[in-house]
Amino acid sequence: MINRKHKHFRGIFIMVKGGEILCRTLLVTMLSACGHSDDPVALFEEGDYEAAYSLWQPRAENGDPVAQNYMGIHHYMGLGARRDFTLAREWYEKAAIQGYPDAQFNLGLMYENGRGVRQDYLAAFKWFIAAYEQGNDNALKHLKRIAEEHKLMPNQMTYADELARPYIMHRVERVEKAPRKNYTIEQR
Repeated sequence: MINRKHKHFRGIFIMVKGGEILCRTLLVTMLSACGHSDDPVALFEEGDYEAAYSLWQPRAENGDPVAQNYMGIHHYMGLGARRDFTLAREWYEKAAIQGYPDAQFNLGLMYENGRGVRQDYLAAFKWFIAAYEQGNDNALKHLKRIAEEHKLMPNQMTYADELARPYIMHRVERVEKAPRKNYTIEQR
């Protein structure tokens, strides 16, 4: 008969079996059993906004565009942080400049709706083009609306397209192109 002894020591499971010591760390299992997570996306989706915010913040300050976008969301929505459109815009802008399409879309929404910034359709169009060209499908609806509602003149849309180019890091091939001119009544 094999002699087995089990001991728990600071998150490490030690089994003594026939003179051999087998060690396995159970840290991941123990942490998940305790409800602890170091994944800010999981915490955010679970509704633990304060914990997610505390994990995103150092990453965002170190230049991570995903974290910067989430910091913008936290401040825009007031989730786990005070609602502050100015801080939301600053975080979105940091990520958008690095070419992160979700932040570009979020920044475009702020400019389109005038939330925390002066309403600016040219800036909105610029960020929506950058987001759409990099795979954010939601941006197309907003590009079309700005064009269809004649919020910009054709030369302004062309200019916005030029302004967006430096922020398009990874272009996605599109079947439907972003509008580059206003639609006429006959095209509706």
